[in-house]
Amino acid sequence: MGTTDGSHSAGIAISESLDEGHTWRHSVIRKAPENCTFATGPVPIVEKDGFIFRAMEMWCDVYQWPQSFLSLVLGASIDSNLTDPESWALSPTQGFQKSFIPGWMPRPVISGGFLEGNAVDMRGGGLGVLLRCRVYDVTQRSYTLQQACLFEVANWRALGGGAGANTSDVNMVWQGFVDMPGGGNKFTVRYDEPSDLYLALSNPSIDRYGKNPDARNILTLIYSRDLLSWRIAATVDMPDDGLPWDASLMQTSFMYVDWRVDGDDLLLAIRTAFDGARSFHDSNYITFKRLDNFRALLPPKAQPTEQGVA
Repeated sequence: MGTTDGSHSAGIAISESLDEGHTWRHSVIRKAPENCTFATGPVPIVEKDGFIFRAMEMWCDVYQWPQSFLSLVLGASIDSNLTDPESWALSPTQGFQKSFIPGWMPRPVISGGFLEGNAVDMRGGGLGVLLRCRVYDVTQRSYTLQQACLFEVANWRALGGGAGANTSDVNMVWQGFVDMPGGGNKFTVRYDEPSDLYLALSNPSIDRYGKNPDARNILTLIYSRDLLSWRIAATVDMPDDGLPWDASLMQTSFMYVDWRVDGDDLLLAIRTAFDGARSFHDSNYITFKRLDNFRALLPPKAQPTEQGVA
């Protein structure tokens, strides 16, 4: 599931294969509104209470990264024909508001934006969207490389009613900035039931005031019990290409990881810039990694107490 193409009028598309990926059937779920385009990266799909949800973004008119992005959520019944546009409903969009900027951020901060949102099944039964997030001062310097942005989707069940559903009461309620190592870069969040933790692979900001504050040459496994506070469990990848450190910051990266649980292991697909890439951003490899027995790197599962869950 993604966009129809990379143009400035991209729609939302879904593809289906019935022969293990040899051939695909392509369906356009929504065309972009006039002067707008849908945008997304590889992000999770969440199944919840008989429905399926995915976060996406849209921008309209003049483009400024990332301030122009508007967040939205798609929903459908899990039993519906997911290649049929009539099966899907879209939430109203939500842009970044200056009022979201908290008092603890430096006063030169004047704007912000978010993108590549993750639909998440929140504790307590809610549906949320956790997004890569940054804020900027007047010179476009970024202040938020270690925070993500969190919304809760109010009245989310209406999104399971198909294209004719009334979604006017669906809205994304601002929950705030979330302390998350690498929250200013792309990440994929999923809930792991055996550990009762939310997990992600991220690039923490390791050179915040140095040569490359956007460096992505350290990849970490991070976890959270509540989506609000994240901790590093382990370093998964770091440069061993023989480059001087300053050169590695500019030329090497292990980023934009998508991942799946396979029993006791994590399977990682990593956009990789290594050994000759033009820059840390312009990758030259997709690499695969298996992280064996990954739950041994995580804290013990919280045990119930008389007052509830520890």
